[in-house]
Amino acid sequence: MEVELDSGELKRYNRHLLLPGFGAEGQFRLFRSSVLVVGLGQQGSAAAFYLAAAGVGRLALMEVEDKDEDVVRFPSCRRDLALVGTVRDRLRALNPSVKLEVGQAGDMDGWISKYDVIASCVRSGRWRQELNRSCISHRKPLVMAAVWGWEGQALTVLPGRGPCWNCAVRYDREETLANAGGMMGAVAGAMGILQATEIVKILLGLGKPLTGRSVFFDGLTGRFHQAVCERDPECPVCSGEEGE
Repeated sequence: MEVELDSGELKRYNRHLLLPGFGAEGQFRLFRSSVLVVGLGQQGSAAAFYLAAAGVGRLALMEVEDKDEDVVRFPSCRRDLALVGTVRDRLRALNPSVKLEVGQAGDMDGWISKYDVIASCVRSGRWRQELNRSCISHRKPLVMAAVWGWEGQALTVLPGRGPCWNCAVRYDREETLANAGGMMGAVAGAMGILQATEIVKILLGLGKPLTGRSVFFDGLTGRFHQAVCERDPECPVCSGEEGE
């Protein structure tokens, strides 16, 4: 089917149109796609910014209160609707054609079920595990990233096609901000941009997703490296999932 972009879209997305395998059809596919970004700190804001700029048609923003007791003692670490509103307004100014929605953390499963891809940009290991379980249950692609200090790790979870976050990062269940030793904001931003790139690849069916391999970034050395991770046949989260 032949698709056409109007003059404004041609100008906004002209560099996408030059990419091999992308073109107008790929851009229209993004227009029809939807993504839920959970967590709106530096990592989530960066991911949402580049997804909106890419032209993802429907983008939902969800902020969650960190469940780790050591975190909620610090008011500066808490996020609220004001933060969601600020990010939403900036994205609306960046790309008015993107439909922006505000997700409700109290109905996490309901929101996850409505979107094509989920981005986990939360600080708490317990929230990452909860998102991992919910996306496995709803068979939704989940692009995960976490930051500890100067280091980041990213993994894409495709239910039934590779390991889940629990298989790859078992210790993350007990991770808290207090014992993680802080976080470098620029590293969080870099991981958010990596997540946005991964999500666009998944939505377009291009390239090779980060399934079965984790990407690690060391901000102090500027180096990326990968490690193969395998699905645990006894994983309590994903062991019963069959491939497509």
